[in-house]
Amino acid sequence: MVPQDENQKDWGISSITNAEGIAQFYTYGKWKGAPEGIFKVTVIKHLVEGPENKEITYTLIDEKFAEPKTTPFELEVKGKTVQTFDAGIAIKKKIPN
Repeated sequence: MVPQDENQKDWGISSITNAEGIAQFYTYGKWKGAPEGIFKVTVIKHLVEGPENKEITYTLIDEKFAEPKTTPFELEVKGKTVQTFDAGIAIKKKIPN
C-alpha cells in the first residue's frame, strides 16, 4: 500500500495473500494492520515454474495493478477496515529475464 498523505510517505505497509486471496497487512513487516489514512493499493501476483537455474517467472494479473500511478485500487483505513478488490480474470504472462 502506498500512502497518499505526504506525512505518511515513509510507512512501509505490505501483505501476502492466503489461498483464498485474503490479505493481512503489516506495517514494517512487524505490526499487524496499517495506520489510518488513504492508500493506493498495488497488487503483484507471480508464479515461478521450472527447474532451478532455468526458472520462468509469470505475472498472473494485469500489470496495471502493480504501480501506484495505474492501480485503480484505493483504500481508506479507519479502525478495523475490510475491503474487497477485484483484479479481474487470471492471466499468465511471461516476465522477461
